[in-house]
Amino acid sequence: MLYRFSSFTLDSTNYCLSNSERQLAIEPQVFDLLHYLVVNNIKVISRSELMDNVWAGRIVSDTTLSGHIKSVRKVLGDSGNQQSFIKTVHGRGYQFIEQVTFDDIQITAINVESQSAKQDINGALVAVLPFINRS
Repeated sequence: MLYRFSSFTLDSTNYCLSNSERQLAIEPQVFDLLHYLVVNNIKVISRSELMDNVWAGRIVSDTTLSGHIKSVRKVLGDSGNQQSFIKTVHGRGYQFIEQVTFDDIQITAINVESQSAKQDINGALVAVLPFINRS
């Protein structure tokens, strides 16, 4: 799925972040944190919710989370003072405040044996064919 905000595009399928068609370097865990914030935009997300979902229940320190938030802000050109993208809600958590739009790429399968086909809104079709062992 592609998430668009400001001049950025977050591609959750290919794990990349770009700014005006230029791909940005971003660490995997920082990407996951940004993705979680973007998907849950406008919602205030607690530190414990971030730790549970981004770090899959692994125990991480508050310093690690704060460092990753700082890294997300840095890659977006944001700061703790400016808070254009990520707002710190003291005592509560973090909130992604930029408006987000998304493009959902849906793929529908064709059952070749029964000759039934379904088509999604964009008209994209995918055929699923059986493999034949010819050895």
